[in-house]
Amino acid sequence: MCVAANKPCILEEYGSTSDHVAVQTPWQATALSTNGIAGDMFWQWGDTLSIGKTHNDGYTIYHGSSDYESLVVKHVAAINGASGSSIIKTTAAATTTTSTGTTLARGALP
Repeated sequence: MCVAANKPCILEEYGSTSDHVAVQTPWQATALSTNGIAGDMFWQWGDTLSIGKTHNDGYTIYHGSSDYESLVVKHVAAINGASGSSIIKTTAAATTTTSTGTTLARGALP
């Protein structure tokens, strides 16, 4: 549908309340392999702030967790591999820098 309309599609706000990696990895693979999908965004990002962890509604993927490594770090590597260049860089710092030099708050992907 997206290709026919000459528009990019975004697979967004997908998630699961249990077994995040087993459920969400196939969705990410579909996003990577489907013509017309411009990107995907899981629900929801979690982080540890000075006052503690952000809200966990059961869908939360916390920065630095094993789910984060599988669903963010490995997915970004797959995106970069599919594009043939380093589109997105993940870091442990409070910011992320894209290949175009844009600096984003950690967790914000272009």
